[in-house]
Amino acid sequence: MNYPVRTTGLTCALCLILAGCNLLEDNSARRLQGTWFIESPIETIDETSLTQRNETSFKDNGTFEVVRVVLEASSGQLLGYRYAAQGRYGLRGNQLTLTWLSRASHDDTMGRYSLREKLIPIAVQENPLTLSIEIVGDVMTWKYPPCGPNENCIASQQFTRKPE
Repeated sequence: MNYPVRTTGLTCALCLILAGCNLLEDNSARRLQGTWFIESPIETIDETSLTQRNETSFKDNGTFEVVRVVLEASSGQLLGYRYAAQGRYGLRGNQLTLTWLSRASHDDTMGRYSLREKLIPIAVQENPLTLSIEIVGDVMTWKYPPCGPNENCIASQQFTRKPE
């Protein structure tokens, strides 16, 4: 009978497949780690152009941080904050799940931006967000799930890796 040989061979093959999947997930997680951003001009005040930058940082301990800041466009100088959030993330294949632990936002009645410590805490999103991602070189695309019929949302966003 060849049952022990077949069983051992199948067991080894299964172990190799599972180990390969874990290596792929570990590699995807390493590629995700770091800071990613989107920048867009927002306005010019007294001949000073302002840029808004959304940055999302993924750390190796499974946490993430999001900030939305206002920069002086020509120098890149940080002028202030409009939003900050922290949470946990999980990555399975190309599915990224974000769970918020804290969020804070700028009070627009107080000007265009504020110091980070002056951001006002806001309700944490109760349900985690799961979206698909694709990383090609230094560009990461987030593809959001479909929206409901009366919701105002976007289909995707592209982030650029921030140089270390």
